[in-house]
Amino acid sequence: MASKALFDHSTGRIYGTMYVAIRDRDFKPFYANFTSEGNDVVLLNKKGLIVSSSKTDMIGLRDKKLLQEVEDGSKDGDSTYVMGNERIVFSEYLPEFDFYMVNLIDKNAVTGQMVNAKAVTLTIMAIVAISLIIVFLITRKMTKSLRVLVKQMSSIPTGDFDNHVDVTNSSYEVKELGNAFNFMLDSLHDYVDKLMETQKQQRNAELAALQMQINPHFLYNTLASIKFLVQQGNKEKAAGTINSLISLLQNTVSDVHSTIPVSQELESLKHYVYINHVRYGEKIRVNYFVEPESLDYHMPKLILQPFIENAFFHAFNLKDEGRILIMISVQEEQLVCEVVDNGDGMDLDPNLLEEEQLPASKHKRQLFSGIGIRNVDDRIKLLYGERYGINITSKRNEGTQIVVTLPLLKN
Repeated sequence: MASKALFDHSTGRIYGTMYVAIRDRDFKPFYANFTSEGNDVVLLNKKGLIVSSSKTDMIGLRDKKLLQEVEDGSKDGDSTYVMGNERIVFSEYLPEFDFYMVNLIDKNAVTGQMVNAKAVTLTIMAIVAISLIIVFLITRKMTKSLRVLVKQMSSIPTGDFDNHVDVTNSSYEVKELGNAFNFMLDSLHDYVDKLMETQKQQRNAELAALQMQINPHFLYNTLASIKFLVQQGNKEKAAGTINSLISLLQNTVSDVHSTIPVSQELESLKHYVYINHVRYGEKIRVNYFVEPESLDYHMPKLILQPFIENAFFHAFNLKDEGRILIMISVQEEQLVCEVVDNGDGMDLDPNLLEEEQLPASKHKRQLFSGIGIRNVDDRIKLLYGERYGINITSKRNEGTQIVVTLPLLKN
C-alpha cells in the first residue's frame, strides 16, 4: 500500500489522501531483472519489517539486526551475518515511501557460483589432458623420421657397409644426419677395403718371401744324399732324387699368386715324399686317396706341403714307424684335403695352431721352407673368406688329422 497526501497549492491545505494498492506479485517482474540465485531484494520499513521481497517467504519477517545494518550506511557492502546466513548488504533509502531498498547477497551461494571448485578442477584436468595429447602428437610427428632413422641404423648388421639408410621422406635435420651416416658408411667401407688389400698384399709378400727360399739344410742334406747314391753307384735313384728336387724348386720359385691343379700339387707332394724316403728310409709310408673328379680343381701352391713336413718330422718322435694318409675329395661344394697320421698325437689347445704345440725340441726347427700351419690358414682365409681354412684334431698316442677346406675353383 502506498499513500500520497493531496493538498491545495494556493493555500497549502491538505484536503485528502490517495492510497494506491499494489499487489506484491506485480513486483515479481521488476525484481526478476535484478535478482538471481543467492541475490535477493527486500523493502524494509523503519520498524525492521520486510513489506516486500523477491522471495515470498521473506515477506512479513522482522529483522532488527538487518535494520541496524541498513541504518548504519557506513557498512554498506560489508559482509555480515543476517537472516540466518552470512550476507553482503547494500541499501538505499527511499524518502518518498520511507522504506529502505535492501540488496542481500548470500556470500556462500555467490562464491559457489563464481568459483565451482569441482568444475574448475575438472576443467583444468581436461585442459592439461588435451594439452598433453596435443604435445604428444606434435612430438611424435616431429620425431617420427628420427625414430625411423634410428631403427634403420640399429638394423644394419655388423660389417654390412652397403646398407644405407633411406632419408627420402624425412625432415631437413634427419636428412642431414642420415646423409652424414651414409657418408660415414662409405668412408668405413673404403677404409676397410684398403686395409684388407694392404693386409692381403703384406701376407702375400711374406708368403712369397718364404716360398722363394729353400731351407739351406734341406738343400744341403738332399745334395749330400744324391752324392752318397752316386758314390754307391745307384745312378737311377740319384737321378730320381735330382728330378724330384728340380720339380720342387720349379714349384717353389714360380708365381706365388697363381693356383695350380690338384694333380700338380699332388705331384709336388710325391717328389717331396720321395726325397724324404731317400734321406731317411721308408719307415714312414705315405698313401694317396684322391677322387678323380677333384684332380682338375685348382688350389693355391704349397697348401699341403707344410702338413706333410710336420707329419714327417714331428709326428713320429716316439714311434719308429707309421703311416701318413693324403685324401682329397669334393664334399658339399668344397674341396676337402685331409692329412692323417697315426703318430704320437698331441693334446690340442683350441686357441693355438701347430707352431705353438710342437714338442720343445722341434719347435724352432726349419725344414723344407719354414711355412707354418698358421701362415697357411691365414692365407686361405685372406683369399677365400672365413668359411674356409684349417681344422686340426689330435689325440695323444693315436695320431693327428688335418682337414683343409677350399672353394671349388677351376682355371
